[in-house]
Amino acid sequence: MNYLTRSFIDRPITIYVLRHTLGSIFLSDGLSEDFVYKFLGHASADQLRKTYRHQLPEKQNMEENLSKKISAKL
Repeated sequence: MNYLTRSFIDRPITIYVLRHTLGSIFLSDGLSEDFVYKFLGHASADQLRKTYRHQLPEKQNMEENLSKKISAKL
């Protein structure tokens, strides 16, 4: 039995998985989307947002709340 099996990691650890994990960590630690998309080599910040938005619900909620407040004042 290898270490990954004992650790309950049931999917292969690939370079892609490590890259995605690093992107998630960078964003959750507050690094700018501009920095992260360039560092990871994404074509645009929009591509980065589409890829990682689901992993940052608190940021999304904050943005949605701000958008609602602004819309209410218009």
